[in-house]
Amino acid sequence: MANLDIARQIVDSVGGPANIRGLVHCVTRLRFDLVDDDRADRTRLQRIDGVQGVVSRGGQLQLIIGQGAVEERFADVQQVRSGAAGDSEATPSASPRAEARPEAAPAAPAGRREASKKRRGPRQWFDALLQTLASIFAPIIPAIVGCGMVMGALYSFQLLGWIQPESSIYQLLWIVSNAAFYFLPIYLAFSCAQRFGCNPYVAAVLGGILVHPNIAALVQAGETSLDLGAVQIALRDYSSSIVPIILMVYLMSWVEKGVTRLTPKMIRLIVVPTVSLVVSAFIGLWVLAPLGGAVGDYVAQGIAWVYTTFGILGGLLLGAFYPFILSTGMQVALTPVILSNIQSTGGDFIYPVIATSNAAMAAAAAYIFIRSRDRSLKQVAGSTSISAFIGVSEPVLFGIVIRFKKVLWAVMAGGAAGGAIMGAFQVMYGGFGFVPFGTVILAFGPTFVFYMVGVVVAMAVTVTVLAVFGYESRSDADAAVDAVTATDTDTRTDAASPDAVR
Repeated sequence: MANLDIARQIVDSVGGPANIRGLVHCVTRLRFDLVDDDRADRTRLQRIDGVQGVVSRGGQLQLIIGQGAVEERFADVQQVRSGAAGDSEATPSASPRAEARPEAAPAAPAGRREASKKRRGPRQWFDALLQTLASIFAPIIPAIVGCGMVMGALYSFQLLGWIQPESSIYQLLWIVSNAAFYFLPIYLAFSCAQRFGCNPYVAAVLGGILVHPNIAALVQAGETSLDLGAVQIALRDYSSSIVPIILMVYLMSWVEKGVTRLTPKMIRLIVVPTVSLVVSAFIGLWVLAPLGGAVGDYVAQGIAWVYTTFGILGGLLLGAFYPFILSTGMQVALTPVILSNIQSTGGDFIYPVIATSNAAMAAAAAYIFIRSRDRSLKQVAGSTSISAFIGVSEPVLFGIVIRFKKVLWAVMAGGAAGGAIMGAFQVMYGGFGFVPFGTVILAFGPTFVFYMVGVVVAMAVTVTVLAVFGYESRSDADAAVDAVTATDTDTRTDAASPDAVR
């Protein structure tokens, strides 16, 4: 009951069920897509038990809950939303996103809508694009992480000579490890449909079409196109692809809405999914899938070129500024780039740089844990340091790093130094996981030594900067103590828990 009470507080504080257009979660955050952002009470949200922070970015409201707790809180909020929907006369929809369609929610005042349109500049469109990518990939990350762990273990066992590629157990584990990547268009289709507000099951069929065995067989046989008379449909391998299915489901969302408006209710069940599927599949295979495949190829090649050409500079900049990316929740938007890297090269170069930033934050918290005389601060630093070493760095970012300016500078210096090493030696990471040490098995390979060197250098530079310049000014210290004290008073939670840090 207590958990549901917290969920009700969250739902009420974001403007009620009707104001929630969509909700997903990543490893540590609840990500709300709201009809009207101004109806959310951020001050009240900050005071709710278990909410470590509130971030607004690109029209999305993000509540930082923490690893392990976010799944439970997500389920509770969905239960509260479902209960609210059940109390109304609305017909249940096929996806959580459809539970509060824009037309069903209270409309924003005309003046606010006009102001919103005026604010839609290039930066806002870019933010919206990144938030869309983040919302699409957040729900499928656990599946990718699970398969990635199996893939990393399998690769390590092969390097150690414990297993041979010809063995049956290797073949079985390879199927398990590759499933989430090979059939990625299907999972992405479902997630995209929840974001775009269309039927996720029909969308998943579009993903199945892209990875259908008959298309794969034609490609393997050397066929380059299907001749439909006036139309030529280009053929290529769409397994593990990303951009094609996103474009196809986006098209389907518009087709479905249009057909729904034009079709009488009594025959919608037959007409809407049929027309949506046929139109989206045909236009998708003819135009959008080849276009998306080409875009994905060029993006991956461009990023790889930048990394191989300017590896040191790229690693240095990403390592230095990753805390700012993390603070806005945009690290999830790196997922398609990482997936493209893994698909095209068998490894990723972004994760090693992220590992250096996480290691720098963990080392900073460990240093404060050792040096600080403030009991509450020591408890926060100790617990968040452990989670950051494992690979969940948001608690330490919001609990320690951004509270002390000198700590932030030290972390940026450490991340830059470690990232430069990762870029200089083109260190690769074998799949999705938790860096630096949570899934260190995925770093095993020819560049593993340099991976460890980069991580150690990041920690050493961070600690050295803190040792020379200190980690707090008087104002920083007062603000941190006040924040911990206020958190203890307002939320009645144990200060030893990272959840107590706002």
